[in-house]
Amino acid sequence: MKISKVFTLLILTSMVLSPAFLAAAGPYPEKTIEFVTHSAPGGGSDIFSRHIANLMEKEKLVPVPLVVVNKSGGSGAIAVAYVAPKAGDSYTIFATSPGIYATLVKGEVKASIVDFTPICSLIEDPNVLVVRADAPYKNVKEFIAEARKKRKGLSLGLSSLGGGDHAIAIKMGEATGVEFNIVSFKQGTEAIMAILGGHVDFGLGNPGETAGQIESGQLRVLATATDRRLPQMPNIPTLKEEGIDVSYTSIRGIIGPKDMPKDVVKYWETAFQKLTQTQSWKKYIEKEKVLDAYKGSADFGKFLEKELPRLRGDLVGFGLIKKK
Repeated sequence: MKISKVFTLLILTSMVLSPAFLAAAGPYPEKTIEFVTHSAPGGGSDIFSRHIANLMEKEKLVPVPLVVVNKSGGSGAIAVAYVAPKAGDSYTIFATSPGIYATLVKGEVKASIVDFTPICSLIEDPNVLVVRADAPYKNVKEFIAEARKKRKGLSLGLSSLGGGDHAIAIKMGEATGVEFNIVSFKQGTEAIMAILGGHVDFGLGNPGETAGQIESGQLRVLATATDRRLPQMPNIPTLKEEGIDVSYTSIRGIIGPKDMPKDVVKYWETAFQKLTQTQSWKKYIEKEKVLDAYKGSADFGKFLEKELPRLRGDLVGFGLIKKK
């Protein structure tokens, strides 16, 4: 055998036996998936991510673990900055929410939606107006009457300026002529504890974050910020029913880094769609008081194309960012 042929054979053999070649040749996925969330443990996005990871494992929809990685802080900026540089990475997915959308349009980190790949939306996370169980106002009308007594008469505890809870409070104020005192905390769990401790007067959180306190009787739900009553809370009126024409859609979904391979996007899109067809998913929807809102990659991308400019308009109106 000629030396050139031997040399060529050695090169081909080394390529075939190299870890990179073997990894590329194997079926996807072959290793643990990083499932990034911008919440600290116990926050809304953390709860959402851990439920999804557990359900995927229970239903055996993915052959490898989804390990939740908490990158909390900066109203989602730390998580965004962690995932955005991973262009082309097939082993990182990111749980997204209105808080992340707000971070992207506020320019708090050197990244934008084009640095990510839409995979799917999964749920609509409704927002509920909650107060302490011993609060003097028993309904929305009494609540607004109390807020009118003085400027910034009632305080709202929230975890992210520009998030859904903030937007609802602003819109409620515009609709009723009242002004709330906005108090921002690092995490949603801190805001809930502030309500329970009497440090702030109310919250506009997701039922999943406050379910335990609602069920135990520590918090009272006055209304939902949805177009229709929640099936899981049929006796709770909407803000619209109470004469305040305000509703807000909070969509949680999954995105990946920019340039995620198309076959990988399709893999996750299909896996999550299968999840939404299981009985486990239906039980999750019922228990967590959320709404099924599955959209595939293309439709979720279209939603984001419309949602982010709309959100930017809101944030300009709220005075949180400057108009371009």
